Amino acid sequence: MPDNKQPSFWAALGKDIAKALAIGLATAAGTALVLFGFGALVSSQRLAGGLESAKDGLFLVVALELFLLAGMLMLKGKKPEPSLKGKGWERHFKVLSLKPVLALLAAAWIAVASVLDYIALLFF
Repeated sequence: MPDNKQPSFWAALGKDIAKALAIGLATAAGTALVLFGFGALVSSQRLAGGLESAKDGLFLVVALELFLLAGMLMLKGKKPEPSLKGKGWERHFKVLSLKPVLALLAAAWIAVASVLDYIALLFF
């Protein structure tokens, strides 16, 4: 049985997906905290206004990101995709390219915004 030091394709894919989702959750949580603080400061309803501005801001960013991703997918056949090799991309993501990572980031941001929406629905 050969001693294979390189991880399999599926293990590397799983690590890439987990890393992209973790980055998405961390950036969405940080952005939500900033937006929550801003919304709580300027709103007359402190907590409700903060949650509403955080949720709306996250959904706005996700909408813009998905619009960008749709444009990237529509232009796929028209011009060659730039190579990310040699730019440090493989150091972070072994299997996934830019488009799947953007889609996973959007999914994580939608999850955080949905949780904020559910919290606002329950308590306000």
